[in-house]
Formats: sequence, C-alpha cells, structure tokens
Amino acid sequence: MTANINRAGLDEEKRAFRYVRKLKGFYIHLGAFVVVMVLLATINLVKNPYDLWVLWVLFGWGIGLTTHWLSLTERLVVMEADWEKKQVEKRLGRKI
Repeated sequence: MTANINRAGLDEEKRAFRYVRKLKGFYIHLGAFVVVMVLLATINLVKNPYDLWVLWVLFGWGIGLTTHWLSLTERLVVMEADWEKKQVEKRLGRKI
C-alpha cells in the first residue's frame, strides 16, 4: 500500500516538474517574442513606415506563441500527458 502511495507521489512530482519546465519554456518564448518584435517594429518604422511588413511577422509568430500557450494550459488535449497514458491503457485493455 505504501509503495502505491509513494509511486503516486512520485508521478505527481514528475508531472509538476514537467509543467514547470514547460512554463519556463513558454516564458522564454514570450520574452524572445517581445524583444524581437520591438526590435523589428523599430526597424520597420524607421526604414519604411508605409509598408508595415512587421505585422506579418507578428501574425505568424503570434500563432506559434498562442499554440505554445494552449499546450501549456492543456487546452490542446492531444498534447496532454494523461492523454498518452489513457491511450496506452485503452490499447492494453487494462490500467497501468
């Protein structure tokens, strides 16, 4: 009985560490996005303010950033860790 409790605690701890690593990756992605977009917007506005090409970069990278956020908030069910476990259990026909 204690082994199951310890294992459940370890599994929960692993999931927590995995989430924190994903969160850290998202913050790094967000920081890079902000810094690069400010730099590109400045270049665009100084060099050619009548052709706002920076909006295309903002849109494209924004899609990637939004997808990264959705995977972090587990709104994309396919990317959820428990989804994989459920699929394996379904395939095996038993709990793991």
